[in-house]
Amino acid sequence: MNGKATESLGRWISILYRYTNIYIEKKFKDYQMGAGQVKLLHLIYTHRDITQVDIARMLRLDKGTVTRSIKKLERAGYIQRQRLKSDNRVYRLVVTEKGLKIKDYINKTLGGWTVILSNSFDVGEKEEAFNYLSRMAGNAQRFLGEGFT
Repeated sequence: MNGKATESLGRWISILYRYTNIYIEKKFKDYQMGAGQVKLLHLIYTHRDITQVDIARMLRLDKGTVTRSIKKLERAGYIQRQRLKSDNRVYRLVVTEKGLKIKDYINKTLGGWTVILSNSFDVGEKEEAFNYLSRMAGNAQRFLGEGFT
């Protein structure tokens, strides 16, 4: 193989990840939220009654990292943690009124980044890109499944 086929996908994914974080950090500077908190708040919007444990499992993050980010969102007044009646050790995450006020801005900002990234793509290329990225994520998830050590 030669040319682009031998380049590292991981390198380009890493670059996109860093640029994405820079974009989000700039857009949410006035909200005192980092990229991690914005992404978590967006996840909480889209998954009602989600718990910290659910987030850790979905994003493959350690519970301590999730707890620190959730506490920042809670201190800023964007979410509340509510203990589950069925298990006092587990918190359900609820978006506050303050958090709901910026929901549209978060959605617009994240959607805007997708538009920026796919600016020169036609509809078919966008669909292909989403398909390829989704398949790569699935491949990674299957490979790193329960049996991976």
